[in-house]
Amino acid sequence: MSHLSRIIDGIDTIARVFVTVAVSVITIVMLAQVFFRYVINDSLQWSEEFSIYTMVWTVFIGAVILIRNWEHIAIPSFLNLLPFPARGWMFVFAKVLCVVFFVMVAYWGFEFVDQRVHARSPSMGFSTRWVKLSIPVGATLMVLFTINEILRDILAIRSKDTGYFARLGEGGSL
Repeated sequence: MSHLSRIIDGIDTIARVFVTVAVSVITIVMLAQVFFRYVINDSLQWSEEFSIYTMVWTVFIGAVILIRNWEHIAIPSFLNLLPFPARGWMFVFAKVLCVVFFVMVAYWGFEFVDQRVHARSPSMGFSTRWVKLSIPVGATLMVLFTINEILRDILAIRSKDTGYFARLGEGGSL
C-alpha cells in the first residue's frame, strides 16, 4: 500500500498546485477583464469563457483533493449508532458505492469525450472536448483516491484503530 500512497501523494501535490494556479489565473483574468471593461472601455472577448472553462477543471480536480482525506460533507448520525467495527465497514461500504459511481462517471465521461458532438469555443477557437475531458479525468482520479481510502479504512479496522474513524466525522468512541 505504501507504493500506492506515494503515487497518491504525488498526484495530490500536482492537483493542489494545479488548483492553486488555476484559481490565481482566474482571479487575474477576471481583474484584467474589469480593468479593460471599465477603465480602457474595451472588453477582453475571451476572459469569461476562459474563466468558466478553467473553473470546470478546477472543480473536478478540486474534488479529487477532497477525496484524499474524505473531506467532503458527511452526516454520520446513523453510523454513530453502530458498534465498532460495523461503523468502519459501513464507511468502507459507502466508499465502495462511491467507487462504483465514479467508475460510471469516468466511463460515460470518456464515451462522451470520444463522440463527435463537440463545439468550437466561440471566442478562443478550440474544441470544447478539452473542457469536457475534465469529467472523466477527475472521476478516474477520484476512483484511485477512493480505493486508497478504502485500503486505509480496512487497515484501520484490522488494527482496531478507533481514532482513525474519528477524523471521518464519527464523533464519540468506537
